[in-house]
Amino acid sequence: MNWELGKATDYFDNREKISISEYAEEYGRLSIEEQRVIDLMIKERITGWLEQVEDINKELITDIGAMIVDDIYKAGNLMYSYSDSVSDYLGITAKTVMDWYTSKGITIHYMTNNTFTDYLRPLLVFPMMLEKSNIIYVCPQHIAWKSMEKAGVPMEQFRLFYSDYKEEAYESSQDLIRRCCEYGAHYIHLDIDAGKEAFEYTLSFINTPGHIVAFREEAPQDSGKFLLL
Repeated sequence: MNWELGKATDYFDNREKISISEYAEEYGRLSIEEQRVIDLMIKERITGWLEQVEDINKELITDIGAMIVDDIYKAGNLMYSYSDSVSDYLGITAKTVMDWYTSKGITIHYMTNNTFTDYLRPLLVFPMMLEKSNIIYVCPQHIAWKSMEKAGVPMEQFRLFYSDYKEEAYESSQDLIRRCCEYGAHYIHLDIDAGKEAFEYTLSFINTPGHIVAFREEAPQDSGKFLLL
């Protein structure tokens, strides 16, 4: 495979295929020595392209940052299976992108209130995907689940016990968001089926220099649309 793709966005694109899933599978087949070479190549390619775009059109950098995070979130919803290779791949590609935005003093805030037929993705897949990406995963349902897990509650009973943990989990998620904003950490904030009030603090950063604010209300399986606020 040729890892020197034309644009940084090509490493995440979901329009014709789930690039993250397919490229991660290819990446996982490489030896450790091969991965080291590819890692350096990918980092140089992504960073160089972003620098070039910034020189030509700084406003486009906002669109690109939001688009890449949206593609990562969509991939988590669309992938048929998950493996550690996905985390390793994102640890090179997504982390390089996020580190570049951090170096420019830009924070990416991504919000969504999508619903799910089951909780496997929001409780297990998303946090594993984002762990190495330099993207903080903020989700009150996930925070509640971690407390339930410690208490021995099986995932099948998540809905049954969620109300017992909801208030504390919501407060913890809001505190985490404030800390992300204070320290300039990029994050994906998922609050399942929540109203706009759950995102009020993040929404206050709209039109603030150094902050990219995006919101996805439509299901990622059905639409490529998200709002850049």
